Amino acid sequence: MTIYNGIFPLGLGTNRFPVNGADDFRGVEQAVSLVLQALNAGVSYIDTQYTYSHGMSYPILKKAFEITKKPYNVTLKSGPKQDKTADDTRRRIEFALVNMGITRAAYFLVWSLGSLDEFHFAMKPGGIYDTALKLKDEKVIDHICCSMHAPVKDMIKIIESGAFEGVTVSYSLLNSTVMAPVLNAARIRNIGVVAMNPLGGGVIPQNSDFFNFARSEEYEDKSESVSHAALRFISANDAIKIVLSGISNEEELQENLEAFTSSSHEPGTKRIERVNRYLSRIENYCTGCDYCAGCPVNIPVSSIMYARNVLTFSKKKYDNEECELSQDTELFRKLKLQFSFMPETAENPCVKCGECENKCTQKLKICGAIEDTYKRASKRGFFVSYWKDRLDSLLNAKKYRSVGFYPSGGYLSKALVLYRNFFGELPFSNKMLFDSNPALWGQTLYGMKIYPPNEISSLRPDCILICNYNYQSEIQNSLQKYKNDIDILRLHEDGNVPLF
Repeated sequence: MTIYNGIFPLGLGTNRFPVNGADDFRGVEQAVSLVLQALNAGVSYIDTQYTYSHGMSYPILKKAFEITKKPYNVTLKSGPKQDKTADDTRRRIEFALVNMGITRAAYFLVWSLGSLDEFHFAMKPGGIYDTALKLKDEKVIDHICCSMHAPVKDMIKIIESGAFEGVTVSYSLLNSTVMAPVLNAARIRNIGVVAMNPLGGGVIPQNSDFFNFARSEEYEDKSESVSHAALRFISANDAIKIVLSGISNEEELQENLEAFTSSSHEPGTKRIERVNRYLSRIENYCTGCDYCAGCPVNIPVSSIMYARNVLTFSKKKYDNEECELSQDTELFRKLKLQFSFMPETAENPCVKCGECENKCTQKLKICGAIEDTYKRASKRGFFVSYWKDRLDSLLNAKKYRSVGFYPSGGYLSKALVLYRNFFGELPFSNKMLFDSNPALWGQTLYGMKIYPPNEISSLRPDCILICNYNYQSEIQNSLQKYKNDIDILRLHEDGNVPLF
């Protein structure tokens, strides 16, 4: 038995609602309807966080909770990337509860642990974990869990610590082999696992021809879609208790529900065996066996090769610069989030000794693949020294005294962590955040107060750094009226992959 037993196996992700902001009233209405439909269908596990769906996930859930009488189990989150003290954690939890219109939640997640070091930081006396224990004593939360984007060996140690009752990890057809030891560690300790990114961030349905092998035609599941097959493959693993999937429309919701409500003729164990057998036979596909370990110059060979599996899919969607950027984004997202790897520089350290290729059971051309990976990293700004130079030129070169950041989401958090690692605390005498989400106005985040955009003209910072990726051009256009008085800067250059 785990804390997730008895809960419907499909979980609702809230980061893909069809809403563009607080003024998108139609989008909010559609999103509320999606939540209600999911709850009415039996879904009760809801994964959320304040930045999800352009900062609108909390208000959307609040509206849905005011309408429904169905049970729901919500996540509250605080992580070492965002919160450094017990007060930070408590403020974030109180903000979440107020803005969702609830007084308690089922699950507290120590959010997005990227390494064993981050886990140890969260566990420090008087920190995030201690706050979670107090919240549990106060009956504000029921269970203490975590989500992880750490190397496999670190995830196993975190699980073995016994600190958490449940864990959330990325798990899909793309990483099932390499994640097997993590699931086994959780299974042994009766720790429930929630699988996030079950469709590989959209990679699997976007390449349905390539992943058609996941379907179980042999067992007469003729109508099974690739998405159904991918979700069923995940849920067939008995360590996985909940499969978390975001939705943006009714069609996606119904398709996800059907994967768990319609019967499959293929036994789960047979499905796992069949799919894994096929994966091991794919040409140029790394199985994650790690026999290539032991690089004399410490290149994480197996991490790079396993991440490069995303490059083996159909190239039809990658035949122009924009689509090549999408491909590189998937590659480097996996390297950073799953393997915690970003090279220090873009210079390829491989000495072409050939040891890894001699050990490889798949006979992959590893040296050439590593060289190509570093070339891609150079082109996309995916290396540490690039970001040190980038942040130095943006925030240090002109000796600004007053700086504004816009908006207040995850990219800002990552940029601030890097800045502190490189240069220490922000040196500006006046720091402020701007965000279009009214629910955030007046709140304090990262030690800075959040203001509405219409106060930019009165506050008049020396510069505004746009800390967004997908909408940075739109934000920049909206700020052009200030360009004569304020430097408008962008965190990401054209052609960058996101700052993961």
